Amino acid sequence: MPTTLSGADKATYQTIFRHPVSHNLEWRSVISVFNHLGEVEEEPNGKMKFTRNGQTLTFHSRGKEVEVEEIMHIRHFLESSEKPTDGSDGKTNDVMVVLDHSGARIFQTGKEEAHIVPLDPSGHDQQVHNPKGDSGGKQGPLRKLFHEALAARLRTADRILLIGDGQGASNEVDHFVTELKEHHHKDLAARIVGTEVADISHLTDGELASKCREFSGLKQ
Repeated sequence: MPTTLSGADKATYQTIFRHPVSHNLEWRSVISVFNHLGEVEEEPNGKMKFTRNGQTLTFHSRGKEVEVEEIMHIRHFLESSEKPTDGSDGKTNDVMVVLDHSGARIFQTGKEEAHIVPLDPSGHDQQVHNPKGDSGGKQGPLRKLFHEALAARLRTADRILLIGDGQGASNEVDHFVTELKEHHHKDLAARIVGTEVADISHLTDGELASKCREFSGLKQ
């Protein structure tokens, strides 16, 4: 959480990241948070534009309260816009993603930095796909939301290594790469420098951290 927030804004920020997702978050509270973290602009067409560290999020606010799906987009935007994207520190931002049906584990500089799990609009944990089949096509929108969240988290990455379990049609790495190429994320897809198949369930945290350090060229 940004250290510049306090009081009501701090409570609002915590509500945005609450699990399960809150159903009573007001727009005026969200706007107050963005006023402290970035810039807020109301456009002539009624849309609200939030800008932070060079990234922009636009909403057409409706009513008093923020809808659950909008909260999820706000959450992902706050995560992805935490650091400036101009690369001014001169370092390559290498990111390793361990991806399977239960979610994505994101490693940087030899340690795990984030764990993204699929959520449905009601805020419950989901699997990216149903191992017994996608009955009625219900998993498609959930998978898309998960992929969008992961893509947002990877926006600042310079080089990306994807590691999947390689289990045929359920290989989430293949699904994710296809989603990037088909839905206007070709620039991000171009930063994927490698994909690997591994028995994820048998890799320890230490082994994953070591693989990340090797990918980033860091000393063990």
